[in-house]
Amino acid sequence: MSDQLRNLPHLNLPNHPDFTKRENYAYPKPIGGGGKSVPRRDRDIHATKLRTDLASVFNALAHERSEVDPNLVVGESGFYLDVKFSATEKDQVLQRLEDLRSNAKVELMAVTPAAGDEEYLEATMFVPDTKKDIFGKKIDDYQNKDLVDKKTVDRQGNDGKPRNEALVTRIETFSLSSLTSLFADEKCLFPQDPRVSVWWEVWLNRDRKDEFSEIASKLNLRVQPHSVKFIEREVVVMLASVVQLGRIRLHCNAMAELRIAKDFPSFFFDDNGM
Repeated sequence: MSDQLRNLPHLNLPNHPDFTKRENYAYPKPIGGGGKSVPRRDRDIHATKLRTDLASVFNALAHERSEVDPNLVVGESGFYLDVKFSATEKDQVLQRLEDLRSNAKVELMAVTPAAGDEEYLEATMFVPDTKKDIFGKKIDDYQNKDLVDKKTVDRQGNDGKPRNEALVTRIETFSLSSLTSLFADEKCLFPQDPRVSVWWEVWLNRDRKDEFSEIASKLNLRVQPHSVKFIEREVVVMLASVVQLGRIRLHCNAMAELRIAKDFPSFFFDDNGM
């Protein structure tokens, strides 16, 4: 490399010209959105299928709510929804599922492997009743509206991409969540007898411990007084059966994840703890 071409005179390796030759900079990531291409779908068929899923969810939800005890309801009214998608599409899906723009937030609770199919994941969402139509509207827009891209129109002569395509085409199914949807441990650890009480790690949604404590008190369940706090979660240990946890899920949205309490700090059980 000649002295005239050297932009960094303090880096001079005259005996190793391959190390000092000039090359154009190559940006390591795609420019202009990049990312994976979306799966190919028949727009009408896929939208109709997902609407059918949502209709089944709301039918099952109506049946489930027939068992609600109004005296046990705590906090914001809503429901848990499972969204199934390919494990290879995890990043593309998860960044588009939540809606945190108002007080009534559609929030991600847990992500677990789909039952019986390791190639898929299920994201468990909490959906407030006031936002129950949010995914239906996204599907309608996907089917009926285009996000006009001038370059696409100019070069390919069509009206652009479907709205919400990046999310909707990646969703395989919707289903109403069950308690196992929140279970983030190995599935083989989930209690086989739903009426036997075991110790659980209950990962609570942020700022919901008071609501959880209230319903646990109403159900006379034992919750250890101490907790561990993270940025978006607070972990408590409680003694309960699957049936009892199911009642909590039905009447309160505080729970985000469940694990079997195995190796937990002693201060959870120390009345004079932290």
